[in-house]
Amino acid sequence: MPQAKCCDFSWRSSLGQLLTHSGLSFAEGKGGELGYTDNGSDVDIKANIARSKEATSFLEAPAEPAPSRFCYMGRAMQPAPIFRPATLADASALAVLVDIAGEGMPAFMWNTLKAPGQSLLEFGRERARREAGGFSYRNTIVAEIGTEVAAALVGYRLDDPYDLGVLDECPEIVRPLVRLEAKAPGSWYVNVLATFPEFRRGGIGAALLTIAEEKTRKAGAPGSSVIVASWNAPAGRLYRSAGYVASARERALPYPGCPHEGDWILMVKPLA
Repeated sequence: MPQAKCCDFSWRSSLGQLLTHSGLSFAEGKGGELGYTDNGSDVDIKANIARSKEATSFLEAPAEPAPSRFCYMGRAMQPAPIFRPATLADASALAVLVDIAGEGMPAFMWNTLKAPGQSLLEFGRERARREAGGFSYRNTIVAEIGTEVAAALVGYRLDDPYDLGVLDECPEIVRPLVRLEAKAPGSWYVNVLATFPEFRRGGIGAALLTIAEEKTRKAGAPGSSVIVASWNAPAGRLYRSAGYVASARERALPYPGCPHEGDWILMVKPLA
């Protein structure tokens, strides 16, 4: 197992809420300022998303919306989500979503790894822009509503056999998660599944799990796996409704900023 896996996560948290409440957007500009892409030109991120939507597909098919309109949280009807592969332009949104999924653990880990003076969002964005590693835009499908990234699925097939030889080199708080991953070798691992709060309760998570199952079949994996926190009841219900069952658990080790106590639970879904 590459060392990089020790800093890739799959659970839920605070950085996204902090940025959302502050009113900041998630597009970056030259020099790293929020608002525009950081690719050497002042091209609006909406144009990047529009171009990437035309040029890419997921599961080798054109991006298709779900049913034409949908309603969430009792609000007015919203455009249906379009699911597409992530692009580099999505990196900031992905950094926030992985921290939402990771219960704040990604932000805690990034704070120990970032360069002096580097922001957490900037470091997370760099991680998302990698061409390799678990948390990479290359392993990501995003749900897009209008011109906004609403949710993301990050996943890949776990090694089989799964090498625990570098376990002692991983941060202590991550080791329970690595031990659980090792119990599902060869499965297609849902590393991140997260939705921004304003887009929840609209069926996006369930739709992304359907995509995860398609990815599992395409990869020739025996099934899917995910690790969920015992205190995250909504996530547990979502995975159970999709056919996942609890397989193993490890005690979650506390880390600064985590208000919860409980277990990490490995859930698996064998292919029928």
